[in-house]
Amino acid sequence: MRKWRNRYLIFEIHSPKPIELSKLQLLRHIFDATLKLYGEVGAASIHINLIDYDDRLMRGIIRCNHRAVVKLRAALATISEIDSIPVLVHVVKVTGTLRKAREILNSLPRGLDVGDEEAVPCLTSGGE
Repeated sequence: MRKWRNRYLIFEIHSPKPIELSKLQLLRHIFDATLKLYGEVGAASIHINLIDYDDRLMRGIIRCNHRAVVKLRAALATISEIDSIPVLVHVVKVTGTLRKAREILNSLPRGLDVGDEEAVPCLTSGGE
């Protein structure tokens, strides 16, 4: 029997306003989404574990089975609201090591304000 390999999903939660959400509450929402989509056996086969979560920046790392990455991404896509606030869970990157996942998470910009030149790319007209 072959041992499964872990995959680490770096994710961000986008919402119109900040959400007070603990690590345990977020894990419950993720597991509920997988349970609704795949049932008990399918949700258990994904082996979900929330490694890191920063509630201020609303981003973190989830570990899962390497064969279940597509299933977990689909389940995260079905999360449309948390505490009656509309949200979007965006998977930034998938990697095979926790060290690389933490490097990617720490390299992401800390926050983007509306109107920031880096946040909203503007197109300059070349010859008009």
